[in-house]
Amino acid sequence: MREQLDYRRWFRFRLHYDKGEQVKHKELTDKAFFRFSGGEKAMAMYVPLFSAAYSRYLDAADDAPRLITLDEAFAGVDEQNMRDMFRLVEQMGFNYIMNSQAIWGDYDVVPSLNIYELLRPLNANYVSLLPYHWDGRTKHILVEETHAE
Repeated sequence: MREQLDYRRWFRFRLHYDKGEQVKHKELTDKAFFRFSGGEKAMAMYVPLFSAAYSRYLDAADDAPRLITLDEAFAGVDEQNMRDMFRLVEQMGFNYIMNSQAIWGDYDVVPSLNIYELLRPLNANYVSLLPYHWDGRTKHILVEETHAE
């Protein structure tokens, strides 16, 4: 199963990058990659991953979910690049589940999103969920309504 889901085996990739330097579209070698900042490294890994998943989903039925899940999503990536990653995920039409200690996903490029904050009091043996909804402009906390009988 691991070999089948290893996107690096699906296609042969030749990656290039452009950091606004004099020479445009340099090939992304190991040497160049290891000179990148943490955020640049993350971006150089996410974009090919999303592209590979997207290319595979093109073969799926129109009504098939296009699911991606990310653990510690966009760790080490700055706010502008996180926004750009969410824009890319939305443009590719992915259904996504992401967890992170740092991101909310409430960017202007995301038209709608349900968010759950996990709350765990110090040393408690339980976790509570606090639900929010992002409507593309505002993040709203969702509170259950109680009805008197």
